[in-house]
Amino acid sequence: MNSFNVKSENYGIVSEIRLFEDVEYLVSIKLAPVMKSPKTALFIVISLFVSGLLTWIGRGEYDKDFMMNGYFHVVSNANQDHEVVLGFPSQKLQKFSLKKGGSFDFKLDDTGEGSISVSIDGKVRDKIGYVTSMNNTVVLVVGDERTEFSQIFPSLVSEQGTTVNAPKPRQ
Repeated sequence: MNSFNVKSENYGIVSEIRLFEDVEYLVSIKLAPVMKSPKTALFIVISLFVSGLLTWIGRGEYDKDFMMNGYFHVVSNANQDHEVVLGFPSQKLQKFSLKKGGSFDFKLDDTGEGSISVSIDGKVRDKIGYVTSMNNTVVLVVGDERTEFSQIFPSLVSEQGTTVNAPKPRQ
């Protein structure tokens, strides 16, 4: 049987390839001296997999907490104090008192998908904006006659370098 042998060494791993007429490739890997035991090789592979998985999970938690996803910032632009109730499509309610010129912050992950119902002093005033299961920071400005809805998209600042050309707030 005719055969052709090629040996190469990369990063301590010696590979040997034998080409036979009836078999295209037969590859055998001879492990470096550090990995003589199959248990050591398995431990290294599992360690790399687990560290990659933990890094991926950690990055997701970082994005949730520090990229301000799911945060709502409500600001008063009214001439008097109000009792505000925000109703979300998921049937969750957020109740709070909003003083004249004050603000209120909260985090809500499960908003559902649709418009936010705004009730001021027990009376439904507006259905504004559009929220989904993943929201960037949402800013609501409560005025005397209406409520403004806006979302902050961090990528606009980093990609364009300025917010001058950013889209106008949605109502």
